[in-house]
Amino acid sequence: MNIKPGYQSTEFYVTLISQAVGILALTGVVIPDQAGELVKAIVTIAGAVISIIPAATYIYNRTWLKSKTIK
Repeated sequence: MNIKPGYQSTEFYVTLISQAVGILALTGVVIPDQAGELVKAIVTIAGAVISIIPAATYIYNRTWLKSKTIK
């Protein structure tokens, strides 16, 4: 079985896009100025979760795939 490099996989691009959205949310780019403090806090927390979960999933899946290929 031949493994493609990570940058050629769909998971890489899904992770990249979700990271970009998370960063935009954390930096406040996607929050309108009129939003209340509670909304800003919720979006910030959601942005952090959105950026962490796909990255961890990507790392896990690539490691699992490579370990199956080595065996």
